[in-house]
Amino acid sequence: MDAVQLTQMPLSFFLIPSRH
Repeated sequence: MDAVQLTQMPLSFFLIPSRH
């Protein structure tokens, strides 16, 4: 779990909440 992945990943998850 890297800080860079946590910063770039959330951007996609928050913009594209298709998992919920």
